[in-house]
Amino acid sequence: MEASRKQTPMSSSILLFVASWLVYTCAYVARGNFSFARSSMIDAGTIGVGIAGLISAAYFICYALGQTVNGVLADRCSPFVMVFIGLGAVVISNLAMTLALPGYIYVLLWGINGYAQSMLWSPVFFITSNILNEKLKYRAIALLTLCVPIGKISCGLLSGLALGRGKWQGAFYMAALVVLGVALLWVTASLISKKSVVVRLPEQNEKESGKAKDKENSSKNSGGKLALLVSGGMLMLIAPMIVHGLFYNGVVEVIPSILTSEYGLGASAAAVLDTVIPFVGIGGVFLANLLYKAFRKNEVRCAFFIMLINLLPLGIMLAIALASNARQSSGTYAEAVIFVIAYGLVYVLQLAFNYMIVSLMPMRYAGFAMAATVSGLVNAINYGGSAISTYGMSYAVESLPLHVTVVIWMACVVLACAFLYFAQRKWTSFSAEHKFD
Repeated sequence: MEASRKQTPMSSSILLFVASWLVYTCAYVARGNFSFARSSMIDAGTIGVGIAGLISAAYFICYALGQTVNGVLADRCSPFVMVFIGLGAVVISNLAMTLALPGYIYVLLWGINGYAQSMLWSPVFFITSNILNEKLKYRAIALLTLCVPIGKISCGLLSGLALGRGKWQGAFYMAALVVLGVALLWVTASLISKKSVVVRLPEQNEKESGKAKDKENSSKNSGGKLALLVSGGMLMLIAPMIVHGLFYNGVVEVIPSILTSEYGLGASAAAVLDTVIPFVGIGGVFLANLLYKAFRKNEVRCAFFIMLINLLPLGIMLAIALASNARQSSGTYAEAVIFVIAYGLVYVLQLAFNYMIVSLMPMRYAGFAMAATVSGLVNAINYGGSAISTYGMSYAVESLPLHVTVVIWMACVVLACAFLYFAQRKWTSFSAEHKFD
């Protein structure tokens, strides 16, 4: 790949975008399948509740650590090779999960899957921000956000179909087959577009626009890359991103278990009903674009508002949980549906939040050659929160009344909003200083 003033042709850009979109979408089939197989594995005596929590936590810990490393590597290494290696490791780890093994080996294997999955987002983000044709770039970022809900819908439907056959191993065989197929597609798209790919580095873009000297002076005055992160309010975003991880990944992992334990649904039925959450979540991208314009393209201020209104659907979930508790009986199927739809609204808002902080905000750092690095960093914090919350939620679902768990979720939202209030003030000043459009 050579850097020049030219751009990657639209035909190659579209091919690479489609391949990237499928890679990131299908990867969700091989990361969410454990949450659907979890109850069946416990019922079969394959793993215990404690090990189940460790398996999910290991995934998120390794994914978070991997995002930190691979975010930096994606700005320096071939994104095409990184994605291929990641996909291969995902296939192997999912196939290995079908074997009869000690519980701690499952923890190790799912941790490997987590690290392998972390090799996908940052390279895809690099391709989007530095390789795709400029006319396609920002539209591609918005469409990439749809990978999450569509990937989770696909995971729920395919996992439900696989589990319907009565064997939990089917969820992992299915995921391995899907990812293997997309890996072959990735290799094909990479080879076809290889000769026409052009990497547009920030330095070249600045020279073309005559702003290189100003940007260099601005970077020096701000004290380097670490200072750019601090002055942008990144430290104040740590707590909100951890809370975001709770709702975006952690709680979603245990929703099928909640449907089984609180509402009496079977594993297959819970998997299918759970797909309502990402299906509703598709609206998050469109909501995010509307709010982004309403808040004058201020990513953090918009994120603050989005996090605040999470209290509304959580309040509905609390009312449903209290109704079941007052009857001192299991919830009805109708209540299960309302509970899932309400969490779907939470997921809509969290998807919009993710679009602001994980996708759009890092794009502001592209001019400092830090887009993939920043995206990897905020994703790492996000999944660090997912690791903490998933392990804790595994025990909460088993030991705490549902209404108490929902109150804890609401308290977390209030905490996140407090930090976001101050973070948006710093980000507003940072944006004005660097003249973001």
